[in-house]
Amino acid sequence: MSIKEKFESHPVVFGLSLLAVGFTAGFAARGYFLSEFKNPEAPAHTVQKATICQVENLAALEGNHGQRVLKLQETLMVLEAKATDEMKISSYQQKYKESAERVRNDIAKENENYQSAIKQLNLRCKQA
Repeated sequence: MSIKEKFESHPVVFGLSLLAVGFTAGFAARGYFLSEFKNPEAPAHTVQKATICQVENLAALEGNHGQRVLKLQETLMVLEAKATDEMKISSYQQKYKESAERVRNDIAKENENYQSAIKQLNLRCKQA
């Protein structure tokens, strides 16, 4: 008897080897066909998943920024009114103008800080 005949005549070894070959072929075909159905234009190895991102604490940051800028603008309006008041001494008017300029710089700095904070916020991303 040859090795082939001994292999084929032993039912357990022959059956298990057929089962192993069938499982391997089916598993390989499954990966190929499923990747083609997900995205027919993309190759099987580059299937892309959608990403959903949301910014943490954005509402709180926007609210706090709005409140700070509003307070600074109110202060600026008061200082501008005092700087243009004709009843004030000119040296006091000059001091109010200088103070108003400092508040304008503070508003610009606050806006810069807000923009940099927006860029630095953590993004929480999830695969869809």
